[in-house]
Amino acid sequence: MALFNRLTPQQRQAFDRLRAPEWAPLVDLLTATLVEAQDHLLTADTPVGVHRLQGKITVLKGILGAISAH
Repeated sequence: MALFNRLTPQQRQAFDRLRAPEWAPLVDLLTATLVEAQDHLLTADTPVGVHRLQGKITVLKGILGAISAH
C-alpha cells in the first residue's frame, strides 16, 4: 500500500516492534479481521458493500504487510 511505502524511520521502528511476541494478539486480530472481510466479500450483494470491503481488505493487507516487511 502506497501509504506504508513512505514510512519515516520512527514509523518503521514502530511497525517492527509489532512483530514482538507481546503484540501477537493484535496481529492475530488483524489477520482474523482480514479473513472475515474476505469471506464477507464473497457474499456482498451491493456495490457499496463490495467497495467498502475491498477498501478494508486493502488497508488490512497494507498494515499486515508493513508489520511483516524486512
